[in-house]
Amino acid sequence: MPLCPVCHVAMVQVEEAEVVAASCPNCRGTWISGKALERRTRLETTPSQPHMALPPLADLADEVSHSNSTGVLSCPDCRRDMIKGRFHPQIPVQIDRCDACGHIWLDAGEQGLLLRLYQELVASQGTPIPAQQEKLDRLRQMQNQSPIPSSGYTSSEGLDIAVNIGTTVLSVLIDILLSPRHRYGRW
Repeated sequence: MPLCPVCHVAMVQVEEAEVVAASCPNCRGTWISGKALERRTRLETTPSQPHMALPPLADLADEVSHSNSTGVLSCPDCRRDMIKGRFHPQIPVQIDRCDACGHIWLDAGEQGLLLRLYQELVASQGTPIPAQQEKLDRLRQMQNQSPIPSSGYTSSEGLDIAVNIGTTVLSVLIDILLSPRHRYGRW
């Protein structure tokens, strides 16, 4: 297990909602890959997933203000200096990220604060744009239909069907990736 970049003690592996991270038993900071943090954040806004029990926003903000590391930290994995920045451009939580390996250090309370603020950001965005919802519904219909039979279609009909499916999938992916509530900053 890597050493905590703040306390320099061995961290312990933790798993919550199928996301693996390392936690410092001393300062309660969290060492997590950027992809795992993105997944964890998305899971917190998925209604069908169990959510992390979070303290009130004021308590989280108070904990972060007392635990926030201000100096430059070294990456526990590759020993390079980490840079300070935001996980998401609209969430004012400062994190430490290693650009070399993509891992993130979250001081005590930062993960909870980040998750709480992200939940509120998604809730404030309202329902999906009708055009996006229409495309998502169309994709679900395509997924539920049986596969395209290999015979019975002319080659141009099969090509038209494939292009229609590909265009719909690409359109939905572009909408999702460009949507502000699904954009993750890499500074």
